[in-house]
Amino acid sequence: MGIQGLALLCAFCASCGYSLYNGANWEEFIMRKSLTILLTLVPFIALAGFTLAQQKKAPAEVQTANVTANAQGYQPASIDLKANVPAKITFVRQSNDTCATEVVIPDYNIKKDLPLNKPVDVEFTPTKAGTVNFACGMNMFRGKLVVK
Repeated sequence: MGIQGLALLCAFCASCGYSLYNGANWEEFIMRKSLTILLTLVPFIALAGFTLAQQKKAPAEVQTANVTANAQGYQPASIDLKANVPAKITFVRQSNDTCATEVVIPDYNIKKDLPLNKPVDVEFTPTKAGTVNFACGMNMFRGKLVVK
C-alpha cells in the first residue's frame, strides 16, 4: 500500500475511533468490518444461487401432437413443428384393417410398433427446418412433419 493509501486508511480509522497504534482495537475493527461485509453479501449470494437454480428447473417447452392410424392411413397426415424444440407425438392405431402396425421416422432412426388401441409416444427434437417423412413399415401409409 502506498503512502497515500495508508494516509487515507489512517484518516478513516481515526474517524471511527481506531488507531493503527492500538493493536487490539485495530484487530477488532477489522473483524467487525469483515463480519459486516460477510453478513451483507451472504443474502445476495444465496438469492443469486436460488434464482439460477430455479431457471435450470424451469420445464422445457415440449410440442405435442396426436396421430391416429386406421384403414385410411395416418390422421392428421401433416404436423407442424418448431425446430430445436422437443416434440412428443402420440400415435394410436385404431384398426386391425391397416398395415400401419408400426411407425418409422427414418431421419431420426425411429421405429416403433403400434399395438392396437394403445398410445405410443415418439419423442425427439427436430433439429433443422424442412419436411421429415414418417410412414408405416411397408411405406404404404405416409405422413410428414413440417419443421419450421
